[in-house]
Amino acid sequence: MTTTSIDFKNSKNLGGKNTSGSNQLAKQLFAVIAGLLLFGLIEVFSASRYQGEQLKGNIYYFGLIHALFVGMSFLTLIVLPAFPSMIWKKLTWVVFLGLLVSLVSVFFFSAENGAHRWIPIGSTGFNVQPSEFAKIGAILLGALLFANAKWDQDKTQGDHLIRLGIMSIPIGIMLTLILVQPDLGNIIVIGGAYAVMYFLTQNKWKARDGIYVVILAAVIGVAAVAMEPYRFERITTHLEFIRTGKVQDEFGKGLQLRNILIGVGSGGLWGKGIGGSQLKYGYFVEVTAFTDSISAVILEELGFLLGSVFIGVYLYLFYLFVKVAELQQTQYQKLVMWGIAMWFIIQTFMHLGANVALIPVKGTTLPFVSYGGSSLLAVAVAGGMAIRLARHPSETA
Repeated sequence: MTTTSIDFKNSKNLGGKNTSGSNQLAKQLFAVIAGLLLFGLIEVFSASRYQGEQLKGNIYYFGLIHALFVGMSFLTLIVLPAFPSMIWKKLTWVVFLGLLVSLVSVFFFSAENGAHRWIPIGSTGFNVQPSEFAKIGAILLGALLFANAKWDQDKTQGDHLIRLGIMSIPIGIMLTLILVQPDLGNIIVIGGAYAVMYFLTQNKWKARDGIYVVILAAVIGVAAVAMEPYRFERITTHLEFIRTGKVQDEFGKGLQLRNILIGVGSGGLWGKGIGGSQLKYGYFVEVTAFTDSISAVILEELGFLLGSVFIGVYLYLFYLFVKVAELQQTQYQKLVMWGIAMWFIIQTFMHLGANVALIPVKGTTLPFVSYGGSSLLAVAVAGGMAIRLARHPSETA
């Protein structure tokens, strides 16, 4: 990374020309993402066999569905980079308003496990989760607003906060709709990416805005915990584990944490081999062995050494994202790429952190690996956008 702030005064639009270096970067991005998709396909086929037999009478049921979405993801990674980023910019408000409508629509359908997050697609058995695609809309809108903001016109801190507050009303509405679904994980991802994008802009007020961001995040966190008591139980269970090294109520509210620790720990140095996980045989809550807890299964099978390599692949992916972000020659594109980078960094940390007991257990998918159609397609769209930006770092005015 060459800088932690963005100065666009000397940036020049180079007519969308790419270089051999940016083409090489795009190829590396595609290769890493493709590798994760294929590895995820293998792991989902393996980790879902037990639940496929128990729930659907077919050990390949979830694996075949995942294969369909992996195929669609590859198509997205190939087709989307052909569309100039100017098109994203022009369609930002249309996309964002469409997402708001879909986020409202979820409340007109039956709740699943107490949550209104999905829109069923007719009688196909498939559901769409709008909050996954909301990440894309929030990043595009944030980049558009921040790129056009006239921060130098603010005479006082109060004027600045009013401008920032009005500017953030659409994102606030989106986060509120997601909060009441409820879906805390995506709130953290969207809010975190949006905040980082703001702090990467050039304005003299942002240093003093930090305290307001912290206060707002604390209020949202308290509200989220108050709305769903189980979140408080997860926090207290985790804090008790950190304090004592023991899992509280290990066959009740601490069961998921207990089994995660047993699985990851039992992998040892060399692991049990691909397909050798014992956790996948009904030890996790519901179907999380191949969704929110798939990395625990992977680490059980790969062990410490190969598991470290697996985590290293994600670190390399983040490095590529940052390189692409720093390569951008226009403010809009740079903010979009930083938003995508922070989305993946935050979401991956939440998933891996929960599966190695660094943070309280939280249902979050692992990008490009976990089962889940909406989640997989959303990250594929973001990956396609990143590849486009790598190839053409200066095409948007």
